Amino acid sequence: MGAPVYDDAFKAKAVARFTETGELRAVAREFGIHHTTLMKWIEISGAKYTAPATDRSDSAIAARLVAHAKEGGRIADAMNPYNPHVHFRIDTDKPVDLADVADEHLGFYGVDYDLFEAVNAWIMADDQRYCRKGGDLIENTPPSFPSAGTVFDQVIPPHHQERLARYHLEELAGGGDGHEWVKNLDGMWEPAGKCVLYNDGNHEARNFKRGHMTFAHSVGSLVPVCFNSVRLTLEVGDQKYEGICNHHLPGSTRLNRWNGHRRAREDAGEPIHFVMSAHLHKPAAQYWIHRGCGYADVVTGTFKKSDPFLEKQGVAFAFGVPVLRFFPDRHKIEVRMMDRTDFGL
Repeated sequence: MGAPVYDDAFKAKAVARFTETGELRAVAREFGIHHTTLMKWIEISGAKYTAPATDRSDSAIAARLVAHAKEGGRIADAMNPYNPHVHFRIDTDKPVDLADVADEHLGFYGVDYDLFEAVNAWIMADDQRYCRKGGDLIENTPPSFPSAGTVFDQVIPPHHQERLARYHLEELAGGGDGHEWVKNLDGMWEPAGKCVLYNDGNHEARNFKRGHMTFAHSVGSLVPVCFNSVRLTLEVGDQKYEGICNHHLPGSTRLNRWNGHRRAREDAGEPIHFVMSAHLHKPAAQYWIHRGCGYADVVTGTFKKSDPFLEKQGVAFAFGVPVLRFFPDRHKIEVRMMDRTDFGL
């Protein structure tokens, strides 16, 4: 895995973009890097960076705060976080596997990083394999967060976790300069690469609680980032499958762990063939056939091996990646729960 290594051409392109615009932070967001990294590249290149003079009057500060709030709202609206619709078509005559991968918590010390690499390698090894990223890809506990004690359980600082996340998603998205997915004429997103969508988790959402949009800025050009429940239309060969994906579906109980999935189907008001969620760190899966159509419910596990904060509350940890197999010639879904041994560990 390792941290991303930027070549000289990429650095030169970023510096040239800054020279053209003079906007340090805007260019850093555009290239998916931290602004201090860009400052170092500028210094090495010999280009000049002069911090703009700042008006610190109360009226000027108030105006900047309002502008910041408007920018956050504009980005959120542009990314359509409220029940967006993602459309993913795969032209094939073979069954397709969709792995539900979530709760990696990169940056935390108690994560099985060998397993993370193995799962990613498994997805990349076959053209018929894809994934849904279910959220909490990074630990993302900044010093200002209320549970600041867990800051010291991180082995990678939050801003570098975002950089690592982008590097990982770049591989799944097929590389390139990003912006590989588009909206079709029906207003649905059409991603490219191996990642159909990214459900924002509660750990990524900590950026929004602090008024920052850095994570969405960084990865939103690679895959559709969805902040709430998202409708996924998956076309495999001649078959169309309708699904609902979210990081967490509230409503599950000890007596009925699938209650959240049932509620999601009822709220949709039309047939939903599969529902995918995460967050609970306890994998589960079920699938069935009804009136000639395939159906499935899945909850993915976690890559965390330990977490002192949660262990004190009696929370157990379990790894498991549900893999949904969609058939192109008949409406059928099969599910298998993959564990460490399935990934060669």
